[in-house]
Amino acid sequence: MDGISLNLILTYKCNYECDHCISNCSPSREETMKIYQAKEYIDKVVSTTNVNQIGYTGGEPFLYYEMLKELIGYSYNEYGIAGGVVTNCFWAKSEKEADHKLEELYNNGLRSIVVSCDSYHLKYGSIKPIEYVVHKSLDLGLTICINTVVTKDVSISKNDIPRLLKLTDDDMENGIIIKEIGLLRLGRTLTHIPEDCLIETEDEMYFNGACPFVLKIPTITPRGSVYSCCCFGDDEVNPTELIGYGGNVNHDSIENILTNMEGNLLFNIFKYKGPYSLLKTIKERRSDIEIRGKYLSNCDICVELYHNPQVKEELKKLLREMAYQNL
Repeated sequence: MDGISLNLILTYKCNYECDHCISNCSPSREETMKIYQAKEYIDKVVSTTNVNQIGYTGGEPFLYYEMLKELIGYSYNEYGIAGGVVTNCFWAKSEKEADHKLEELYNNGLRSIVVSCDSYHLKYGSIKPIEYVVHKSLDLGLTICINTVVTKDVSISKNDIPRLLKLTDDDMENGIIIKEIGLLRLGRTLTHIPEDCLIETEDEMYFNGACPFVLKIPTITPRGSVYSCCCFGDDEVNPTELIGYGGNVNHDSIENILTNMEGNLLFNIFKYKGPYSLLKTIKERRSDIEIRGKYLSNCDICVELYHNPQVKEELKKLLREMAYQNL
């Protein structure tokens, strides 16, 4: 692999319990990575491949702030690799606290931040902490991405974010990225979000083409599972059946897992041609298989490939044939 961004899910614990969460994160979850494990993962991945950034996600990584701070400092001081973090910003109780913690993390090597601001997260928190975090991040020169989860029935969209966070035109020109995120049929979305509220389309321009994430953002979970991307769901539920599963560090070395993932036929098709290329072939081979037909993104196509039993079985046959032809 060349120039990856390693993603460590520090914990599945979260102080929120959002209806849309694909990983089922909540205050009752306890699965959390040990700091010695995280350092070991960093050491081994850095020794294996070129790492551009190490991202820390959850759950809510700021629930373990001291560990987060130490890990960001570790990768930056040992290897010169900058850190990134994803957060709901609950911890920024005041402007002073936001300033203090972000300055500490910046001095330790934090260079990018992703914050959540949408109707689902604001059910649990207020807008002020997010505002404090975004404005301090601007002052520090961090790369900022604001994720806004949208369904057909929400009251907040991408266009509302500058007003809600009091962002000026100059602020927006400083490189803030605002992304609208549609929901995948994984985790609590399946049980808490009405299907007719999900955004999807038949327009292939939204889900056709190479995947920009697979093999570029390998992700390691608290239980040691390694995935080829970050949108796979809840690792505590049938981990080997989830999207992009590559192996587990408790049963194999990280070096072997990454090498095998890099040579994996399926992942390489995703990377260079996109998952929809496979779904189209399956549709041509088996017109009797029932599929949704409307999707949101490459990730949504992967949900169909991995979680529709008939599609998954046909995919296995197709891959076996392709591997045999390449012998």
